[in-house]
Amino acid sequence: MSSRIRRTLHGLLVIGVALVATAALLSVSTTTATATVGRDREGNCRAGPGEWDLQVKRRPHRRLRVRFEVDEVGRRQRWQVFMNANGHRIASVTRRSGRDAGFQVTRRIRNTRGRDKVRVAAVNPRTGSICRARMKVRI
Repeated sequence: MSSRIRRTLHGLLVIGVALVATAALLSVSTTTATATVGRDREGNCRAGPGEWDLQVKRRPHRRLRVRFEVDEVGRRQRWQVFMNANGHRIASVTRRSGRDAGFQVTRRIRNTRGRDKVRVAAVNPRTGSICRARMKVRI
């Protein structure tokens, strides 16, 4: 094999590796976002199947509704869910996915002045799958 062909193959290999690395970086979902109330954020779970959806909506009397929903994780799977709002734990529950292979947790919190920060983590202890979401909301 001539040196010219070797250099060409090496160049193609370097370009291929760069493309794969770029695709991997672009496929990582961004889980932190600032949103207006009424909008939601979506993402994928790590180390296993599943998609999450985090919604924060305004409710009457200076309240917010926080809903975390996970889909496509398999039927009858046990999940531990932890929700925090502004640094305070608002939920620590266990949920089992139903026939639709998903579950949800909903909590109502007080709407504080300025930006509200919501963090949620759902862990499947058997499979090790983790779904994490964060959202910052300003009203």
